Amino acid sequence: MQWVTTLASRLMNDGVAVTLDVWEVSVGDSIPNFMERGVRRSDRVIIVCTDEYVRKANAPEGGVGYESMMVTAEIVSNLGTKKFIPLVRNVSGTEKTPDFLLGRRYVDLSDDSDYEKGYEVLLKELHKQPPQEKPRLGRNPFTHSPLGTETEPTRQSSEPMVEIPDQVEDPQVTYEQALLLARRNDLLGWKLMARKTYRCLYALRTWGEKFQTNWPKEDKDKLTACDEAIASISPLLVMALVGVDSGRSELVDQRVLMDGILNMDDWVDSRLTAVVRMPEAIAYVYQGLHGAVSMNTGQLDVAMSLANMSVHMPRRDKRIRIRESRSIMGWPDSLGGNCITAWNYLSGAHGRWPWLTHFFATDVDYRIALAAYYIALNIQELAMFIAHNGQVEILQERYLLDIPLSFVYENSNKNRRAVTLLLRNQDSLQNIWNSARVTRGQMESYWPAWLSLCDRWFSGDYMRMPLWNGLPHKDIFEML
Repeated sequence: MQWVTTLASRLMNDGVAVTLDVWEVSVGDSIPNFMERGVRRSDRVIIVCTDEYVRKANAPEGGVGYESMMVTAEIVSNLGTKKFIPLVRNVSGTEKTPDFLLGRRYVDLSDDSDYEKGYEVLLKELHKQPPQEKPRLGRNPFTHSPLGTETEPTRQSSEPMVEIPDQVEDPQVTYEQALLLARRNDLLGWKLMARKTYRCLYALRTWGEKFQTNWPKEDKDKLTACDEAIASISPLLVMALVGVDSGRSELVDQRVLMDGILNMDDWVDSRLTAVVRMPEAIAYVYQGLHGAVSMNTGQLDVAMSLANMSVHMPRRDKRIRIRESRSIMGWPDSLGGNCITAWNYLSGAHGRWPWLTHFFATDVDYRIALAAYYIALNIQELAMFIAHNGQVEILQERYLLDIPLSFVYENSNKNRRAVTLLLRNQDSLQNIWNSARVTRGQMESYWPAWLSLCDRWFSGDYMRMPLWNGLPHKDIFEML
């Protein structure tokens, strides 16, 4: 440690501002938080590689293992970054750096006889000076005109770092900070904030303890209790939706969140089904919001990726795809196990949760996007049926839909606009059946029987009402 302190002091004397834990961290301070801030705020990070560090980083174990995890996340998220400088000091093995730094050029300060030479390389790198002076571009000897001249790159003004609070509780603040991180492509900052928003799941456990023996009896009070559950993790949902809304490939994949919701550690043990299965109701809400935001931003493929995700459902011995889980797709027990009640709860969310206005300008825009998502799910269910069964006759039997047709309860104008929104994603729409290895010809040949099945779903024992005008997307193949 003394060797590192001596090196840091010399760099300070040579004009390099150094952040070092022995100078910055007081007794009682959080070392992991110091490391997080240091990596994000610093232009360069020197990683001193010793035998012990390499061994622990590859293990990983202890504080060094935590540091290597952070550095690895930054490198993987921003491949090619030069932020990290491996500095080798007395490494006896053939590999001088940990696995997560393999292949990167390092500065070797192991040999004291060559220390000054290595130190000069390090100092030039930190001061952004080339190791050797690059010759000036000369003139083409065969012409009177120069080949070109080099210009200094335009420097952009540095922006202040987005400060991430220890407690992420306000969805409005979460939205503003997540938006800044996404716009600046601050991937490490995004990971750190995501980790802190996951703490909202503890608030959901508090909700469960509140209701585990006292679930409301009145329907309106039950919905209010569900709203309380959503409010407790709203920062987590907001950040996930900002990632989808950004369209950035590094941020749109929020599938980990679904597993986190469904399989929380130490979830309440209650005899009340509505309380025990609240995570499934939240998963229903999240997949609906995720699908609506995806549709609103022209990312049907992102919506379908989540729907096709395989998750481990509580109380089941095997994994299941989200689109095959009726409790997640439209019949959550905490919302009465009724798809119409569940749809009304989800489709009316824009008026109850102010943070949704950041993603949808109006309630109508939200309902249209949500309906478009569920229409796409209905089309996907047919493609999956053809892929797994391949017999039109089976549709004539009592086939239970996994995806409810509750979107039909939106007025006809909204549903027409939902179909138009879906058709803006024609390539992704056609990929629904292509990815299932089903042809468009097969889809069209099964389509009349599928429409009849959907009609029976409405007029049968479950809904007891006719589908007067048919599905809003009944002419979808003629529109393509």
